[in-house]
Amino acid sequence: MKVDLVLLDINMPGRGGIETLQDIRKRFPKVKVLMLSMHPEETVAVRAMKAGASGYISKDAPPEELLKAIRKVLTGGKYVSQKLADRLAEDLVASREAKPHESLSEREYEVLCLIGKGKTVSEIA
Repeated sequence: MKVDLVLLDINMPGRGGIETLQDIRKRFPKVKVLMLSMHPEETVAVRAMKAGASGYISKDAPPEELLKAIRKVLTGGKYVSQKLADRLAEDLVASREAKPHESLSEREYEVLCLIGKGKTVSEIA
C-alpha cells in the first residue's frame, strides 16, 4: 500500500507525535507528514518542522485552510500558517535570543508540558 500523506496529531497517548514523526522519517523518508495540534503554533510548530514535518496546522483552522495545507504538502511544499510565517520572519530580522524551552530535547519538552498540566512525577514516568 502506498501512502502519500500522513496526518499526525502531535499529542497522542503513549508515544508523542514528534517521536512518531521521527520514526516515520527513518522508515519512510519520502512520506509527507502534516502535523495537527490543538496547541498554539508558536509553541510546537517549529519543533515539528525541525523534526521533519512537511507542515503544521492547528486543529481549529477552518476546513479550507486544512485543504490548502494538504494540497501544498502533497505538491512538495512546506506549510505553515501566514501568522507563523510572519512570526518566523520577524524572529529572523530581530535575531532574538532563543527562549529557554527551545533548547530542550523532545522528551524534556514533553515532561515540561506534562508538569504544566499538573501531572505528578509518577504519572509522567
